[in-house]
Amino acid sequence: EACVCVHGGLYATLHCLFQGLQLRKNDPEYPDLAPKYLQLLNEWVDKFPYDFRDERMMVSFKELTQAAAPLSLEMRKTVGHLQANLIKKLNSLEKYERILSQLNIAAMERLIDPKTEV
Repeated sequence: EACVCVHGGLYATLHCLFQGLQLRKNDPEYPDLAPKYLQLLNEWVDKFPYDFRDERMMVSFKELTQAAAPLSLEMRKTVGHLQANLIKKLNSLEKYERILSQLNIAAMERLIDPKTEV
């Protein structure tokens, strides 16, 4: 049985990846498929970490990584690296947004009072 992702965007895609992995648990190729799912997830985390700020995305991320981790020691290491990478990316985004906010406040103060030093 296949997962049909008709709508729902990125969340639906990630959820379908998880369902696909779950459906193939008894497939002899399952151990070969899981690393490919994690590779795709790793690319997603690297390129679009902002997507994982959504709680539904994080739940699906956790489900997918938890399903793959028990397969082997290498998979557990990959999952650990992937989780650490995501946390690092999300923390960097938060720090960047905080700096932007501070710059915006300073710029607004300068507009209001041009004598204000930034």
